[in-house]
Amino acid sequence: MKIAFHTMGCKVNQFDTAVMEEQTRKADHAIVPFDQAADVYVINTCSVTENSNQESRRLIRQLKRRNPLARVIVTGCYAQTHPEELAKISGIDLVLGNTEKQDLAGYLGGCDKADGPVVNVGRSHPSGPLDQPLIRQVSGHTRVFLKIQDGCDYECSFCLIPRARGPGRSLLPERVIEQVSVLEEEGCQEVVLTGVNLGTYGRDFIPKGSLAGLLRKLSDRTRIGRIRLSSIEPKTVTPELIEVMKSSRICRHFHIPLQSGDNRILKKMNRHYSRNYYRQLILSLAEQFPNASIGADVMVGFPDEGEAEYRNTYELLDELPMSYFHVFPFSARPETAAAVMRVGISGLEKKRRADEFRRLSTEKSRKFSSTQIGRELQALIEKERDPETGLLRGISDNYIKLLLPGPDAIRNRIRPVRICSVVEDRVTARLS
Repeated sequence: MKIAFHTMGCKVNQFDTAVMEEQTRKADHAIVPFDQAADVYVINTCSVTENSNQESRRLIRQLKRRNPLARVIVTGCYAQTHPEELAKISGIDLVLGNTEKQDLAGYLGGCDKADGPVVNVGRSHPSGPLDQPLIRQVSGHTRVFLKIQDGCDYECSFCLIPRARGPGRSLLPERVIEQVSVLEEEGCQEVVLTGVNLGTYGRDFIPKGSLAGLLRKLSDRTRIGRIRLSSIEPKTVTPELIEVMKSSRICRHFHIPLQSGDNRILKKMNRHYSRNYYRQLILSLAEQFPNASIGADVMVGFPDEGEAEYRNTYELLDELPMSYFHVFPFSARPETAAAVMRVGISGLEKKRRADEFRRLSTEKSRKFSSTQIGRELQALIEKERDPETGLLRGISDNYIKLLLPGPDAIRNRIRPVRICSVVEDRVTARLS
């Protein structure tokens, strides 16, 4: 069969899709691009906002209009949290939970024979350490997202993810090392360690482990070109982790969610840190890691966020040495504490605030990139050239996406480059 995949949401979902693709290859199915004709379409959904759910439903209906005879499988967090809702949508043949999707290949035959939607959604939180198959076929990828942690034990009042993913679970260190070694053999130059709550890695082990301890083992026992961390919560950035990250193979890049810069809103969000704690953390990281890229998540329009609370967040992010933000308008999720809180602003005002944050993020990104002009950076050259300019595309260890001239021979290689110019959102460089 020809099978096409579409991934929505986070880097964890991207890894989960890679696992499903590996299974289908082993079962002798062909993987085709999602915009091409296929026998089966698999949508790996996100449920972090209502907009994500709406996009999933729109995509399902679009698929059935485009290819009425194709089978449609829906999995991921939307499938885990709202399987009955999905089962009512015309055109869906199979709904799989987050645990069940790890055995996608085993469900394909039954999907083909079913007369109506089949729902296979079990517990989102199996006991014991995280268990997932090795990915071996990554040819053509310069960077690979590797899920080493899943689930979350935090209780943020706006978040549905603990229900969708279960409690925190970590992949055993030996398994992580084995997987990174396989990626290295396949030619991967960078591994991005990711998780739902990455900084809590190892806390479920007996005795407890830590992300810092894992990074030490990876540095000692693998040779992969570089290691990058994805999003990590403020309270999990420990002194031990900071020291380990000074290793030359670990990228100078931090993504640390803020959500709000107002203490009262942080308390309502159940975030367990203060505005000043976050401020001091970012300033400390900027001092210890000169030229590091520091990003954040910020939420706008949380219930009872007035103009003063909004300005507190804006002014904090404007002050700090950040290089970009991801902006999320608040979306009430069912069965969360925030869902029953009083909504304070209109959708139009929420959009205005989000747009203002995005403009600030663009300014910060351009300013940060401009500070790197003339500097020599280590850049991973991607496999594919930029289709618009024909130039090579690269990404620096401090997370600057750049374009540069050069031969095909340096693709999928880490090379020293020097930043030449920053015009709007385009950064150009040359080989150093």
